[in-house]
Amino acid sequence: MVLVLFCKLYDFDVTNDEHVAINADTGEEYDGYGPVSVAGYSSILMPEISESSKLEMQKVVTSLFSKSIK
Repeated sequence: MVLVLFCKLYDFDVTNDEHVAINADTGEEYDGYGPVSVAGYSSILMPEISESSKLEMQKVVTSLFSKSIK
């Protein structure tokens, strides 16, 4: 859970898949021409926890990492 909340501090949501087709030759977004490759990442699944636990974990993450964000 710490990883998920830490990533969200940087606007990076690891709980949602993020895949994109790219041109395998150029590395640019696929435009329908050339060889295609898939890039990105698959999400991680976290066990369900109570809202009170989420709030407590959010406080911990914010206090631990708020200095590194600024």
